[in-house]
Amino acid sequence: VGSAHPWRPSFFDRLRTNLTAGNPVEVFDHEYHSWISIRDAVGGIQTLLTELTTNNPKNTLFHLGGLTRLSAFEMAKLFAQRTGLPSEKILVKKRVVQKGMLPLAEGERFDFSLNSSEFIRAVGFRATPIDQTVGTAFVLE
Repeated sequence: VGSAHPWRPSFFDRLRTNLTAGNPVEVFDHEYHSWISIRDAVGGIQTLLTELTTNNPKNTLFHLGGLTRLSAFEMAKLFAQRTGLPSEKILVKKRVVQKGMLPLAEGERFDFSLNSSEFIRAVGFRATPIDQTVGTAFVLE
């Protein structure tokens, strides 16, 4: 979660730009993700590298993600609320089923969230809940 390069705007950059201009934004609501701030992602990787030099866990796969499972629509609403942007301009984008995609029953969502419990146990690093970090990452210092 954070700003990106000006020529490759992130989800949040596009959201902020459109909502500031008063434009509606359509966002998917059919997938869950485990959102994590860039500060926590970097902090988790730094902690992991430190742990690898002392504990050296071998043949281990770690997932590092946020503790909160949200759809892009839910995240966009949270972002708008925390940054004072008009959340009523955020609309659910209609899901288009493409060849090879699994059909979902109405109201069901794909779950692409990560289980970081093994990472937390092995390394002792726990990400800050995203609802506590959204908005703070966009303050210019």
